[in-house]
Amino acid sequence: MPLSSLKGIYRNYKADTDVVASWLATTAEQHGYRVGGASAANPAATGGRLKGKARKQAKATVPAPTHGASIENKAKHIIKVRDFEALAVYIAGLGSTVRIPSFFTEALRRVISVRRSFAEHLASAGVNITLRSEVTHSYFVEQLEKVWQILSPAVHITTATINATVTGQDDRDEQGNRRAKALASNGTIVSSIFSALRVYHPSKRFQDEADVPRPAPVETTFAAEQGDSVLDIIFALTTLLNDYADIRAEIRALWTEHASGRLDLAAASVATNTAIEMARSMEDEMTPLFNKSGASGIDILDKEMPQDPYNLAAYDMADVCLINMLTLLSSYAASVDPQGTFLQTYNGKFGWYDESLGGKGQTKRQQWTQDMTAVLQLMPDLNFLVRALGHLSVVDELTRGLAYVMDDGKRRAKLWLAFALQIYVDILHDFVPGCDGLGEMQAEMRRIKHAMLSVPASDRHRATVLRAAGLWDTDPIWAAVTTLMPQAHAAPFKFLRRNPVYCGLFVHHVRSTRQTSGLFYAATPGALLGVVQLYHALHNERLLPKDCIWDDLQELWTLQGDASFFVGDPPTTKEAYFSNYSLSIGTSATHWAAASSRRKGKGKQPPVKIHSDNRRNLMPIGYLSLTVNHRLEHPGARVPWSPEAVQDVLVEGVSRRHTDSRSRLQRGGKDKVDVAKARIAELSPAGLVREVAEAIQHEKRGLCFDFFIMHNQVWSFLKVLREALQAIVPTIAQGGSDAETLPFVPGFCFSAAAGKSLDRAVVPVANDALLRTAADVMKMFVRDGGGSAVRMAADREVSLKEVESLGQDPWKLG
Repeated sequence: MPLSSLKGIYRNYKADTDVVASWLATTAEQHGYRVGGASAANPAATGGRLKGKARKQAKATVPAPTHGASIENKAKHIIKVRDFEALAVYIAGLGSTVRIPSFFTEALRRVISVRRSFAEHLASAGVNITLRSEVTHSYFVEQLEKVWQILSPAVHITTATINATVTGQDDRDEQGNRRAKALASNGTIVSSIFSALRVYHPSKRFQDEADVPRPAPVETTFAAEQGDSVLDIIFALTTLLNDYADIRAEIRALWTEHASGRLDLAAASVATNTAIEMARSMEDEMTPLFNKSGASGIDILDKEMPQDPYNLAAYDMADVCLINMLTLLSSYAASVDPQGTFLQTYNGKFGWYDESLGGKGQTKRQQWTQDMTAVLQLMPDLNFLVRALGHLSVVDELTRGLAYVMDDGKRRAKLWLAFALQIYVDILHDFVPGCDGLGEMQAEMRRIKHAMLSVPASDRHRATVLRAAGLWDTDPIWAAVTTLMPQAHAAPFKFLRRNPVYCGLFVHHVRSTRQTSGLFYAATPGALLGVVQLYHALHNERLLPKDCIWDDLQELWTLQGDASFFVGDPPTTKEAYFSNYSLSIGTSATHWAAASSRRKGKGKQPPVKIHSDNRRNLMPIGYLSLTVNHRLEHPGARVPWSPEAVQDVLVEGVSRRHTDSRSRLQRGGKDKVDVAKARIAELSPAGLVREVAEAIQHEKRGLCFDFFIMHNQVWSFLKVLREALQAIVPTIAQGGSDAETLPFVPGFCFSAAAGKSLDRAVVPVANDALLRTAADVMKMFVRDGGGSAVRMAADREVSLKEVESLGQDPWKLG
């Protein structure tokens, strides 16, 4: 199992300690040692007799397993650290009977290395540890080293292997070191301590090696005893901060790609928001351990100025440890009144954020001032959004986090929220001057609105899209401030201009809303199905030249797949065109059964037999995108998105990508899904952030396809086609509204070409005239530009004046 398949450094460490304990206990038990009590009644002859201290330790009891429960549901039995030596002695006495597996030695090596190295780095950094913690830590490492020494002859390895890792003779942390250096100055305490965790960053050598097989599950499961001393807590916190540092560096890399035009704004934003969700889950998992210590570990006394939060000479360390944001967040949480006014402003007491300077402050004090003023100007805006959750279509993790703090009676500022705030500041400092998230958002909203001009004003799906796209037509924060506090220092759209993440999330939400509404708009009449089938038939019959490509329809077909339009494979004969069309609109295959097998009527033909499962349906495109959008829309409690949950959603997204509208995996899809599943399982939390960005980028093509325009173009084509066909057969598609007749116009072409009809009493003469007329109409339609309306609309620059009639006032500010 690759290290990174367990998401996060601390989880990998815990898994390694459990591997050591579990293998020792399981192996000894399988060879006659009673882990639940004294030695087994009938010990193996090759095991020998334990003596002295080892014999006493072997008598330590562990609760015996309860039989009858499944392995997954069994509680893990805790193996005390003091029992490790006795178990190792017993196993060593078995001689060649037991082969020491490499996964065990690797896990043991990593645990010894990281705990010994971590303590040494703390000591060299001058971090004072309590006597109890030192004793506990020393005992833990000593017991592990004894296990190594006892079993090392069996694996022909010496402690030099451990020392090689401790002294850094390993390339596994090359990428991790680069990330840490991007976040902290060389030589700082934090970057030094992070280096102790290098064994939990996979090296290129490690990634190139074949996976070491894990043992088959056994009936009993064991776990190692976990300490809760101050050193254990510091170790856990350090692993969390190291993971946060890696994620933070990955986010910076994504926004660098966005700034260069290689990554979409929504993709970078969704990945950033997902990273914060994972950060929250990772902290929550450690909260029980953190709650056992109330110490902050910060010396706040050695300050240059009384108003300083700490000694600003330690700014770099505080930046990596998120102390800067925790300080500001805690201060705000302690001062804000949850029952107070929804409107707050910052009065400039500590200065104003300098957008031209960004994160390029020359001194630590200047950097701190930029951080502080950026946050102080942001918090009133977030407070406004928290109190207006009912109006919001997008609730990002910053807004959600502040709502959490304000609802919490103890007003505790969580580390993950400080991390979210730090990400906001990072992006503001380094990318906002050149990243116009607000401009991109407004331009896309104008394009989406412009497409609605061709949708009937009474259509409810149109109203849904316009309501979503128009939420930020005006800035409600600025409008409220200028109305109620006219003397306040305020500029319109400051919140969005400084927050490209929120802009990207809003764009993602409106794209998702347009697709969901557009699917209903296009699917209800069912016109797309018949026209795709007609387009296929005309090309298959060579009635359309090869260069007559209806670009938008071809793109729709590619995105949806054959199953959305055909029953089985696309037909290739005139009779098959008609029968496939008939089945696709819901006709039962038994409708054309032999007369002798039909239910006899009294001189009347039975009605058309319907089989609803035959009806083709359009499917939503972009599983991950739509899943993320649902989470953004939901302001209340949700299932946490841990790294494992994100991994599962990513894998499901790949599976849906290779699944047709009938929920069947496409040919070759299973192999592709299996490969993706194995690859995603190896990703670290930072790697998952990258994977989310790339998945959202991949899904953009389908998510942004405009079903409104596509349906309208098909509708226009069908009107022209109906008129042309009626010139040949005047009775075609008469006697009903457009919605009742237009979707079935292609069916008349198929019926005539096949010489068949749904009315079994009518047997028309086969005739290609209608198909040929349809080909002429389609050629003209494509030639005149009707076949690329969706693509052209996506590239169109729309002015504000063109859509000003569609303005919304969802905040009721008018």
